[in-house]
Amino acid sequence: MMVAAISSGTTVAAGLIAAVAVTIALAVAGPLLNRSHEELAPVDQERVRLTEDLDRSLTAVGEIADDHALGNLSDADFAELDQAERERAVRLMRRLEPNES
Repeated sequence: MMVAAISSGTTVAAGLIAAVAVTIALAVAGPLLNRSHEELAPVDQERVRLTEDLDRSLTAVGEIADDHALGNLSDADFAELDQAERERAVRLMRRLEPNES
């Protein structure tokens, strides 16, 4: 009976310590993780927007290829859509490159 009480007490203490540790971690990291785009400098906001656009564009390239592989796009439609989306992705990549002035 005494062993069960000690084991139960140890489990409760460990759970309490874990809860406190998570609370502290969230209190410290929360403000860093919750920064909105509006808090960034305009240059950084633009970079975030371009990066998000690039991510969407690259995802679209993959979806276009998947649709073609599944037979949902003809070869002609695939060629047109794939080329246009890849060109868009390249333009976005170029805008994200650091200026070499």
